[in-house]
Formats: sequence, structure tokens, C-alpha cells
Amino acid sequence: MNEEEKEAFKVINTRTRRLLDELEIEKEDMSDEPKIAYLMQEIRANKIILNLIEKLQKENEELNKKTKRMYF
Repeated sequence: MNEEEKEAFKVINTRTRRLLDELEIEKEDMSDEPKIAYLMQEIRANKIILNLIEKLQKENEELNKKTKRMYF
């Protein structure tokens, strides 16, 4: 990952943690169910994106190792 990608990853990670914190606060007041549902949807989407980024990064590293072995 280049620096810009690393920074974007950090931003999404931080945002997800903030959403989780906000969700915990909102759960105490269950009267705002639409907001809780929205927060949960955001958290799920962010987690999926973060997991995908990590998976692709690992695959990329493995491919780079294989490529290096083939040429060296």
C-alpha cells in the first residue's frame, strides 16, 4: 500500500471505531432505532471494506513473493 492508501485505511478504521462507540451510547436510548440501524449498517459496511483491503493486501504480498522467486 502506498502512503495515501495507508492513510485512507487508517481513516476508515478510526471512523469505524467511532461508530462503534456512538452505537454503544445510542443503545442505551433505544428510542432512536433508525439511527441505531443506520450505525450498524455503516459499521458492517466498514468492516467488510477493511476485511477486503486486508485480504487483497495479503494476496498482493503473496503474488509479489511468487513473482520475485520466479525471476530471481
